[in-house]
Amino acid sequence: MLQNINECIKSYVSNHVLNQEVVTELALTAFFAGGHILLIGPTGMGKTQWAKALAGGLGLGYDYCRFSENTTSDRFFSVLVRSEENPHQCMSQPGALFSPVFHADIHFNTEELDPTPQLSQMLIHTQFWPHNHIIDAIDREKKNLADFGGESFILPDPHFIIVSCNQTHYLPKILTDRIMMKLYINYPGVAAEKQILLTHHENTAPKQKLPPICTPEAIGQAKQEVQAVAVDDNILNYIVNVSETTRRISPVQIGVSPRASISLLQASKSFAAINGRDYVTIDDVRSMAVPVLRHRITLRPDVTKEGISPDRIIESIIASK
Repeated sequence: MLQNINECIKSYVSNHVLNQEVVTELALTAFFAGGHILLIGPTGMGKTQWAKALAGGLGLGYDYCRFSENTTSDRFFSVLVRSEENPHQCMSQPGALFSPVFHADIHFNTEELDPTPQLSQMLIHTQFWPHNHIIDAIDREKKNLADFGGESFILPDPHFIIVSCNQTHYLPKILTDRIMMKLYINYPGVAAEKQILLTHHENTAPKQKLPPICTPEAIGQAKQEVQAVAVDDNILNYIVNVSETTRRISPVQIGVSPRASISLLQASKSFAAINGRDYVTIDDVRSMAVPVLRHRITLRPDVTKEGISPDRIIESIIASK
């Protein structure tokens, strides 16, 4: 079932955003594994259109909020929790955060931030980025959220959070470590970009909303399919070995946590199901290692200055195993 859903939704999203099939498949892998994603790409790449299309294919409600260094905690609270129609009512109402697909688009004008990373991180934690509500949503899935003005709200099930940003340097680790995958939305390519121009020039974009691919029942069955995927002991040992290696090799200052190992396991199970198998292979783990681990390791400053990336470190670990 999940293999068919994956192919149909990739085709559905391609009707709205061209040449992003890899991103769509990885996002679906995270979704059916019960995780969330961090989507990185320059402004104007179609991140919002892609997120809307993904939600549409899944048949889930979508809501969007944009945040910057000027977003205050009060503004964040009012958008995510109180209804837009009546923001001054005494009783709070579930807001954007409680949509089945919630998209937080974060844009920092990095030229205006202090270049010292420690100071920038301090400012974001205390003023620019009131991230605690999203962390609560990730940590308290399927439970009441009881810290919104003393009132309780229940998160939907399923609940998928997309955090998009032009870069992750200024996002707090306490948030990014809870996100299953970090994905990059890339330029579509020359042929696809020409097709985009033709679509706008000839006004041939779809006028009617396409019917969704999934029903709530199909999503539930697909998630059960992921949980039923078999995992041999050698796979568990392999995941632990990869994670443990990130903690002891010299280029890495801070390695991945056990939470990352759990995410790598769940993503590998989902990726196996998407590829039509009911068991995980070593190659599934290798395929998931970079998107799951790349945002969870911190390299030494001298290594970063040499242009070495987390992706390169993870790929070298995988190649040696």
